[in-house]
Formats: sequence, C-alpha cells, structure tokens
Amino acid sequence: MKTALMWSGGKDSASALYKLRRQGLEVTTLITTMFVNLNKNNSEPIVEGTSVPLSLMKLQAQSVGCELIPIIFNDPSEFNMDSIIDVLRVKLSKDIIYGSGGYGKNFQAINWHIELWNKLGITPLQTIDHYTNNGKDAADDILQSNIKAKVMSINLKYLPIELHGSEYDTNFIQALSNINPDLSPVASQNEFQTFCYDSPDFTFPIKWTHDGQFIKQTNFATDYLNFMHTFYKNIKPFY
Repeated sequence: MKTALMWSGGKDSASALYKLRRQGLEVTTLITTMFVNLNKNNSEPIVEGTSVPLSLMKLQAQSVGCELIPIIFNDPSEFNMDSIIDVLRVKLSKDIIYGSGGYGKNFQAINWHIELWNKLGITPLQTIDHYTNNGKDAADDILQSNIKAKVMSINLKYLPIELHGSEYDTNFIQALSNINPDLSPVASQNEFQTFCYDSPDFTFPIKWTHDGQFIKQTNFATDYLNFMHTFYKNIKPFY
C-alpha cells in the first residue's frame, strides 16, 4: 500500500520511514516544505530550522529510494496548507493510499497533518509518539533503529552552543539530562533540530564537506524562539 511521508530530513522523519516500512507499507514519496529567502548564501531553497539545502534533501530521497516533492515558498510568511494541497493534487501519485507526518511534537502539528491528508482524500497515519515517557521511548526507538543524525540547530533558551553540531546519540541525550532532567530527548519543545545522514533505509550515507562554518541568528515569527543555525559555505555533497 503506497504511502507518502512529510519529510523534514531529521531523526523523526527517518524514524517514521523506518516504522512505516517495517509495518509493511510501501513509502514511495517524501514531501518537504522549503524556503528560498532564508538562504542568504545563494538561491538554493533550505529547510527552515536546520538550513539543510535542497541538494542534500535530494540525496536523502535518492538514498532511501523515494520520489521527493519539494514545495517551495519564498519565506515562512507565505506558508499555508492550501498552497501545499494545490501542489500535491498535481504532483502526488493517484495511487497513494496513506499519508504520514514525520514528527509528533505537539497535537497542533499532528492535527494539521491529519487535516491535510483528509483534504487530499488520503488516510492519515501518525507513527511518532513524543508524549510517552517524555519522549524517552521515541528516543530509544531512534537509537535502537540505528538512525544516525547530527544536531543542526540548538535553541539557546534551553541548550548551550557547545552542543551545536553534536552527534545525536546516547552521549548527547545524557548531556541534555545533565542540563535539565525534564528536557525531552526528542526536542518536543524545539530544543534542537537534526539532520539524518544514515539509517537502515539508506542505501548510502549522506556526507558533505565545507570550507568554513559560521553562525547566523534567526528570529522568524514561525519559530517563536531564537535558534542558532549552521550554514555551510560552498556545500559539496558527495557519497
């Protein structure tokens, strides 16, 4: 049964893909929303929050064997469900039966995805649970599934800048607990965001080089909080 997945490129998206495929569903399509004007380096669209460019999202889709449908807005102020639906009605295969969100941070996000799929006439699924045990069960699922991810942005309200760029692993989760035992290891309050570079569903890992890193502070209305983002100069994806 063919399934489409909303894809941010992070650990939760990878976990959703992992679970859906092991439930016997044929995930054929990844859908991502991206923004052009957030990228001050060039015109390549990027994911809000992690600054991952379209070129790397394409490599992720290629590695997991899925079609990628990027829905590109100029900036977050233009983001809206109707525009997404208009694109998907044209580009989404007619034999898609199920649709899943790639994360479960809050009920508002889950309900948004359910409304989206229902309007498209597609049965909604939700595979990610950030609520049980403060997200610790979800974090265990990610690590036990051998999903590999990097922490691409951190929220300075909760975390020190030193954790920026960390591997998402048991050491990182322990560091969160040392800072505050109540912090969710799956970032239910947007404490951090990640980029998945490898998992059992990847046919090749995503690697990249850069010749310099610099930090850019953003304060978008849709973020509600200030994030520190990584931008990679002269991205050279390879595998």
